[in-house]
Amino acid sequence: MKRLYLLLFTFLLPVVSWATEYYSANSKGGGNFHDEIWTLSSDGSGTLVDTTGIFTLSNNFTILSGHSVSCPSTELDIGDLTIKGTLTEFIVSLNDININNLIVEGTINFAENGIDGNFNVVNYFALDGSSVTFSNSTMNYNVSGYFYIGTTSSFSYNNSAENKISGNGRFDEFVNPLVSIISDKGIVYSNDQVVSSNLSDFPTAFLSEEATIQLNKDHTLTIDQTLPSDLVFSAGYLTTASNNGSIVFSTNASGTFKTVNSNTNPFNDITVNTSNTITLGGDFYMGGELTLTDGIISGNSNRFVINSGGSINGANYSTNLSGISSGGSDESHINGQMSMTFATTGNFTLLPVGDGTSLREAGVKNRTAANPHTLTIIYNNSAHSSREDVDSALSGDVTVSNVEYWDISVVSTDLSTNTFKTVLSYNANSGIDETKPGTLHLMHYSLSEWGSEAYFDAVDHSDIEVEFKGGTGYIAASATSFSPFTFGGGDDHDLPVTLTKFDAEIKNEVVELSWSTATEINNSHFEIERSTDQNNWNSIGEIEAKGGNSSYKIDYTFEDDNPLLNAYYRLVQYDFDGGSEIFGPIHIDKTTFGNDFYAELHPNILFRNQSTKLALEGMIEGMDITIQVYDHHGNLVVDKTIEHTNSTTLLQEFNLPGNLPSGMYHLNVSSGSKISRSKFVLQ
Repeated sequence: MKRLYLLLFTFLLPVVSWATEYYSANSKGGGNFHDEIWTLSSDGSGTLVDTTGIFTLSNNFTILSGHSVSCPSTELDIGDLTIKGTLTEFIVSLNDININNLIVEGTINFAENGIDGNFNVVNYFALDGSSVTFSNSTMNYNVSGYFYIGTTSSFSYNNSAENKISGNGRFDEFVNPLVSIISDKGIVYSNDQVVSSNLSDFPTAFLSEEATIQLNKDHTLTIDQTLPSDLVFSAGYLTTASNNGSIVFSTNASGTFKTVNSNTNPFNDITVNTSNTITLGGDFYMGGELTLTDGIISGNSNRFVINSGGSINGANYSTNLSGISSGGSDESHINGQMSMTFATTGNFTLLPVGDGTSLREAGVKNRTAANPHTLTIIYNNSAHSSREDVDSALSGDVTVSNVEYWDISVVSTDLSTNTFKTVLSYNANSGIDETKPGTLHLMHYSLSEWGSEAYFDAVDHSDIEVEFKGGTGYIAASATSFSPFTFGGGDDHDLPVTLTKFDAEIKNEVVELSWSTATEINNSHFEIERSTDQNNWNSIGEIEAKGGNSSYKIDYTFEDDNPLLNAYYRLVQYDFDGGSEIFGPIHIDKTTFGNDFYAELHPNILFRNQSTKLALEGMIEGMDITIQVYDHHGNLVVDKTIEHTNSTTLLQEFNLPGNLPSGMYHLNVSSGSKISRSKFVLQ
């Protein structure tokens, strides 16, 4: 991929929004810069303007394509100069020319040796396709701000003793030897000047380039706009974060933030204070202070890493749970994988992770504090795929949360001594009843099952710590290893109902609905609803919960004794506190039953990526076969057609997508007006 590079030097002057814009006139096609060759029309048409008093730092000028303009013989001070045509010398003694932003899209040709003076530019941008010749050996070229050369631009420079960029902007202070460096475009240079700027200050034409912006020591770049898709950012060229630059994501910042070499050249400070989400375009490393005020950093499968020596503004690490804080909030946190290296400490250390809406911080405590540790956490706002695989000693007594879990890992030489505690935060959605701490567990997924690291009333887990704060708080317990963690509880904690089956079949002109639950917490009753179009639903019955609070299988049935020919059914489960959850819909078409058509899987308990056979009998010759698979929520996950069967029986290869979760599935196979319904289990 082509890549353009940018030198950040001393400072970037913003484009003056109230400046008057002047354009080279078509009627002249060029001339001396001080002549009356300028118009206010962007296409070069219109009346020529009086040049008296217009050459000031508050006015901008554009040399249009096809026009050639020479430098004046007197001093010139202007704001921006955009060159789409050609800028040449004037063969007389040259006084100083001072330009804020020089944007070259066309040609600069300074090739004569009979003139003298200083060509002073604050910020120099040679965009792709431009051509620049600075071979006058008596002229001094000074760049005091940014210096940028596009990958496909042509740059020729005379490196004689007289021809240097002088002062703070001397070329030879940043490139040595100059000629070999200039010919090797694709390298980012910087100096040690203090720079503070805003991305919106850069010329618009530059922001559409495929470019890398490299910061330097003590430089802070503020981003207050949508990030251009082709810009990449580098913190600097040193391995120590304090010697590199910093980023502020301000109010209007959004988009994807792409970086280069941040693993070896980490950013210093990062401030997030935007009303939007910033998405990482790659792994991101920093070593200064992270300030989370407003706005979300979305990992997008990439890592956000704070190296050793880094910190989080507002974080508080303590030996007890009552005073800890990660420095994040619901409004600002990391949604994705986050890592941080902590120095030797005996305190609880937290990371500000969450789901983009809520802060769900978690962390660890190294009780011996002999060595540093690196903590990595990902928060998942969904049930773990193996949440029902509970230690047999706990089965029937403890239910694993189907709301959330954390992937936690720790790297430390202290792990061998088993001295760490894990701490999780909870909120109102976690389903924890603070008045019933006795059956609350900190669950850990290890060796293919969920086990309890500790619970409040356990004699052999007396080191558990709980901090209840009225709907939010922390729970901590010792951990001998690290992997997924979450909460578990008995029937006095509001861990939601788990439905394992929901079916419908026709029996003697009656539609019988059946469903099963694996766990029920705070379950009041089920309401059965029916619809003909899946938009308008009517209640046709209600079933009281048999368990209410249970962790064993419970079966339910309901008969619709006045069924419709074609109908959809769904369940609405209600908690005692009024909360509800919808399961389904499932579909019944009475016109397709009673036709001696069968479709069966052999075997009907499948393992992932296992091939099986679908046996079909009683098909209508010449008709297509439609195969549909639904999950227990009624979502269609497979929909395929076998065209024009010429037989009444068939043994068909049957394969499932590899990304389906384990559980019960419903198989509907139809041939013309005939339909067969069955179930299978994916393990």
